[in-house]
Amino acid sequence: MDAINIKQLRVIDALIEHKTATKAARVLKISCSVISYTLKQAREFYDDPLFTRNNGFKPTKLALKLQKKFQELQTLSVAKKELIISTPTVVEVILANYIHNTSASNESTLLRFNSLAYSPEERIRNLRNRTIDLDIGSRLPTDSSIVSCRLLQSEMCVMASQNHTFIDDSLTMEEWFKCGHLRWFWDPDNLTEMVEGMDLSAPVFAKRRIRYESVNLLSMAYVCARSDFIMLMPKVFIETLSQYYKIKAVTLPEGMSMTFDCYLHYNRAMKDQVKKLALASAFTGVGVN
Repeated sequence: MDAINIKQLRVIDALIEHKTATKAARVLKISCSVISYTLKQAREFYDDPLFTRNNGFKPTKLALKLQKKFQELQTLSVAKKELIISTPTVVEVILANYIHNTSASNESTLLRFNSLAYSPEERIRNLRNRTIDLDIGSRLPTDSSIVSCRLLQSEMCVMASQNHTFIDDSLTMEEWFKCGHLRWFWDPDNLTEMVEGMDLSAPVFAKRRIRYESVNLLSMAYVCARSDFIMLMPKVFIETLSQYYKIKAVTLPEGMSMTFDCYLHYNRAMKDQVKKLALASAFTGVGVN
C-alpha cells in the first residue's frame, strides 16, 4: 500500500478515535485543513462518504474496516528492530536485566531506554505517535488508543546506608528530621500520583532537610550508600539496588504509611508484543503485581 493511502488510513483512524477533526488534527500534529483535504482524497479513492456528521464524525462500515486494516498494519510494524522504553532509572535496571536473561530477549531487537517525560499530555502523545513503545510510571488519564495496567505495587520505606551511624532497621520521627534527605527531582504531581499517602505540603515532608536531589535514582542510591543521608524509596527497589550499593530498607516512622503504584502503558498496536514480554514477571518476588 502506497504512502498516500497510509496517510489516509491514519487520518481515518484518528477521526474514529477522537470524533472531531480538531482533536484528530491536534493528535496527529497537522492542521484541520490537511485533515479535510486528506479525507476528501480518501472519499474519492474509496468512493464512499466514510463519515456522516452526527454529533461528530460517525464512521461508515467501510471506514471501520479501513481502521481495522490500519491497526493491522500498525501491528505488523511493531516487530521492529528497536524497542523504546520510557521509565525511571531503577525500573530500567530491573527490566534490562530481566529482558536480557529470559526468553523475552530478542537478540535482533535494540532496547532503548529514555527518561520519563514530566507531562502526562506529552507521555500520551508519545505513545499515540509511537515515538515511545512502553511508558512505565504514574498512571495516565484514560485514552482510547492506549492500554494501561498496574505493573507493580509496593510499600514505601526509607533507603539508608548499611553502615549508617545511628539508624538500624526502623526509624523514629526524631531521626527522620535529624537526617539529611535525598529527593527525587521529578514532577511533584507525577510523584504524588505514584505514591498514595504522600502529601508534600504536610510538615513531615515540607520540613525535611533536603541536602541533595537528582532525576537519577541510581546516583542517589550511590550517595546514600556512602553517607548518613536517607531517602524515601519503594521497598520493591531496595532488593535490586542493594546488589550494587551497600544500602538497606528501613521502616518508616510510626504513623507514616505510603504505597507506591507503577503502571505500564502502551499503544494498543503493541498488545501482542507486550504480552510476549510478560514484564510483570520481572518484579515477581520483589513486589505485588
